[in-house]
Amino acid sequence: FQIAFILMNIECFSDSNSQYRDVADLIWFPTGGGKTEAYLGIASFSMFLERLNGESNFGTSVIMRYTLRLLTSQQFERASSLICSMDFIRRSQEDILGEQEFSIGIWVGSKTTPNTNEESLKAFREAQKKGNLEYKFLLQKCPWCGTKMGPERDGLSGNQKYKVKGFRKSGIGALKKIICYCPNDSCPFRDKLPLYLNDQDLYKFTPSLLIATVDKFAQLAWHPEARSLFGINMKGDRSKNPPSLIIQDELHLINGPLGSVFGLYESVVDELATKVSEGKKVRPKLIAATATTRASKEQIESLYARNDTRIFPPPCIDFNDSFFASIARNKDGETIVGRTYLGVFGRAYSSALTVNTRVFSALLSSIKLIDLDDRDPWFTLLCYYNSLKELGANITIFSSDIPERLSFLKRQWSISSHKRYLNKIIEMTGRLDNSQIPKLLSDLAQNIEDTKYPVDVCLASNIIEVGVDVSRLSLMAIAGQPRGTSQYIQASGRIGRDLPGLVVVNYDTKKSRDVSHYENFTSYHEQIYSYVEAATATPYTLPVLERALSGALFSYVRCITSDKGLASVYSIHDESSEIRENIRLFRKNNHNRIKAIYHLDKGKCEETINSFDRVLSGIIRKWQRGTDLKNNGNVRVWGSFRHLIDEDEANQPLLRASGNYCRKSWRKDSIETPSNMRGVDPSCEAEICSLEQYAQNSSDEGEDENYFDF
Repeated sequence: FQIAFILMNIECFSDSNSQYRDVADLIWFPTGGGKTEAYLGIASFSMFLERLNGESNFGTSVIMRYTLRLLTSQQFERASSLICSMDFIRRSQEDILGEQEFSIGIWVGSKTTPNTNEESLKAFREAQKKGNLEYKFLLQKCPWCGTKMGPERDGLSGNQKYKVKGFRKSGIGALKKIICYCPNDSCPFRDKLPLYLNDQDLYKFTPSLLIATVDKFAQLAWHPEARSLFGINMKGDRSKNPPSLIIQDELHLINGPLGSVFGLYESVVDELATKVSEGKKVRPKLIAATATTRASKEQIESLYARNDTRIFPPPCIDFNDSFFASIARNKDGETIVGRTYLGVFGRAYSSALTVNTRVFSALLSSIKLIDLDDRDPWFTLLCYYNSLKELGANITIFSSDIPERLSFLKRQWSISSHKRYLNKIIEMTGRLDNSQIPKLLSDLAQNIEDTKYPVDVCLASNIIEVGVDVSRLSLMAIAGQPRGTSQYIQASGRIGRDLPGLVVVNYDTKKSRDVSHYENFTSYHEQIYSYVEAATATPYTLPVLERALSGALFSYVRCITSDKGLASVYSIHDESSEIRENIRLFRKNNHNRIKAIYHLDKGKCEETINSFDRVLSGIIRKWQRGTDLKNNGNVRVWGSFRHLIDEDEANQPLLRASGNYCRKSWRKDSIETPSNMRGVDPSCEAEICSLEQYAQNSSDEGEDENYFDF
């Protein structure tokens, strides 16, 4: 199916006028089936094709977006191997593929990777002092030859206790930065790897392939220099080709509040990535992937305003053989076992902790009944919990109850060898620091022959639903039925990817939902994909507009307006100003997008357009109030992401981060702008005032309801 998918999309990239260019392709295949290889294959084809066509203004050709930091980090390692392979080929054929390297960059939050050269240097120094505890450069090995990278003990004196292999300082003074290279002298990338790990380098070198979290695109409003990733220069002109392909992995996670806010920002990303060819607008090709989907056409229509969605592989008559995939069978025609699901309902025990203790202990002890050569897939127990609260309550049983139970089982089962000891228990949850995750994934991948103490138990939350691809894992226990079927499929799909796997679901007898799932265990699992919930996203509803429209507006205006036009926020008052014209374009583009989304409901379309105009007018009116500030002798600035409490009153910013502290005198005339696409709700603040003050405040807020004259 991977080859078929690549062949199917060749026309889209070789002919910009292809009728399939605007078609949204959704790869729908089970977890571990190879979706990543399918879209990486078409990504490499499109990047090679640009070079073969003789184009010279290379910029970022492909954008890959993910929702979770764990998934982003692991996919970055996989995609880095692809880019190194492509650049190795380019080096031998520079006459047709050009002298400019194929490169990859990661665009995520500062908690995952350093965002500036200064932060990179600081992270490098901290890694020299504290090793993996402060290692923020993601890579654990060279993506080409596999040589180990990262901190290792060194005989250096003073504060430098570790040597950070694969990274070195380069440049002097303000130009000083961190270079990534392979420490293996025989590797073709021993001088420099084509990888960029901080935002400053991304904006300067515009890597061929950009991997990012969806949240990061909210930073377009705060960092207009990011427009270089879309081929736009400081003059606001198109100097390089924009991305021709946008890939959205794990589409099912783009739903609910995140999906709604994402859809609003997508109107900006779509326009920035659209180029004009022969007088016609050419939108980037959109490819999405997921293992669990329902009502995908409606979801993609809401998020991307694409009215034509094609699922690949397409639905078939015979489930056992769709031509692209078939049921695996042995030579005798018998079905090869993949994952086996087992439900446990401990009705005789009043506490779920007691049942967990017995189930987990039995699974851990059974390793002693397996031949030594066959133990590795079953050695590590992956325990999945639906909440951090449940996980926290279960941590204690692994240090007290379970070790005691293991001793009891050794005697009861008459196991001749010594009992099972738990030497290494790790936690993989959102509470971990980002720098710890790559090391934990590396530990999980080590089998019982590679290390003296492999991982015995991994306690995990929903962070592992996507992004954990460790082929040796085959044993999993799920404490309680997950909230959604999609969540259940994704979580249990972490094991049994290359070898048969066993998933033991320990149902909570006190929860009616768990009881129902246990009673319908067989029928539910036989038709599990039919129970997947439909994803919802409503990007143009009033609450979403009030929360995120300012972010989308400033992202668009600040990215397509020249630096000269952005020099003063007061140009909003000039009817012929560049900013004013770009606001009109923003409004027009969103009107067209709303019409595309609600093309079957004219009444809803008109209502949504009116709501959009009303909220946009309120934002513009606040912007206009800068005139009063100017007349009072104050200077207004765009605003930076971080506002200090003791900033000069005169330098009141136009933008302020949603949910962050703001000086009382700034609240009326500064505009709340999201810095991410998730929780931006501020805490509730109470204020004592007179009735006259309350009436005045209400009157001021009412002004925002008036329409701005576009």
